[in-house]
Amino acid sequence: MQALEDVVGSRVNIAILRHLDAMNDAFSGNEIAKRLGLRESSVRQALRRLVATGIVTRTDIGNSAAYRLDRELAFQRSILAPMFRAEARLRNDILRTIVRAVRRLRPVPKAAFLFGSVARGARDFSDVDMLFLASKERDRASLRDSVAEGFAGVQRRYKVPVSAVVAAEAELGSANLAAVVEAIRREGIVIWGAPSAALRDVRKLELFEDIRS
Repeated sequence: MQALEDVVGSRVNIAILRHLDAMNDAFSGNEIAKRLGLRESSVRQALRRLVATGIVTRTDIGNSAAYRLDRELAFQRSILAPMFRAEARLRNDILRTIVRAVRRLRPVPKAAFLFGSVARGARDFSDVDMLFLASKERDRASLRDSVAEGFAGVQRRYKVPVSAVVAAEAELGSANLAAVVEAIRREGIVIWGAPSAALRDVRKLELFEDIRS
């Protein structure tokens, strides 16, 4: 029987298994390396280990070989598939938690934006980047304190830092916020409130309307 430590014993193993689990097809070692942005030698070494465990099958085609996940195995159905499904739901889970945390902020921000890896939909996000706009300039300091306190639980639960920028609307045109504003225009999501004129075209979070309302 497959042992968990043998199958998911390295980041390369996990990346390959995640990819093969998502694709109902067979791929050569070269294709897998290109799709994952990994070194071919590392992928081939990992594939040899995975084939040895039986979780991945190898089919020789001429001078090449094609690799596929063995979906008939109980280990795949009972452990790997549920694990990857749960991983895929993690981004939605963190979005729900973030929206709930924003609703509890006092003073209430005029608008809140997500940008960075979470906004791009990355599966492996290292932090949560956010911008909060204070409704009034005098509320900026108290809103900053509320964000720090309110998002401490998010950081504990997901073991991911929340990098929050709190600003007044008038500051959006400043040089200090130029990179943040550009990132939000390019990839950001409005998760709360009414965007200012400078960020009017940013896409809105369409999920979880029951939470946002």
